[in-house]
Amino acid sequence: MAISHNVSGVTLGALTVKNRFVPSFLKTELYLNFRTGLDKHAGLFDLAEAFEVFTKEGHSYFFKGERLGFRKNIEMDPEMWKKVMPTLEVVLKEKLSYSSSVSADMKPEDIELLALESGDTTPEELDELESISSKLDSE
Repeated sequence: MAISHNVSGVTLGALTVKNRFVPSFLKTELYLNFRTGLDKHAGLFDLAEAFEVFTKEGHSYFFKGERLGFRKNIEMDPEMWKKVMPTLEVVLKEKLSYSSSVSADMKPEDIELLALESGDTTPEELDELESISSKLDSE
């Protein structure tokens, strides 16, 4: 087996499995560059295209009627992602949410109460989620 010394990164694949937070069997691929690390916007283009945030005409992509250009230019433009991310977040919350009764402006306590009332989540699971959330908030 030959070993190449010219490797600059690796393509990673991710697949969601049964859980309570996102639908099962969502797939994505991202590229890990060994010098720069993971790309902050990796995979977002595919999500935006799949959920029709971008429209495609020929080889060009459009966002809210504005021509963005070709895929390779869009993926590497952080300023463009600043414009697209708010819309993409709203679309993903609507389409990937298990419950239409949870809205983005709800307080965490209200979401916990709603989850307990639905019977889908146990108090122990809520405690675990709360500890994870507090760890993420402290970072």
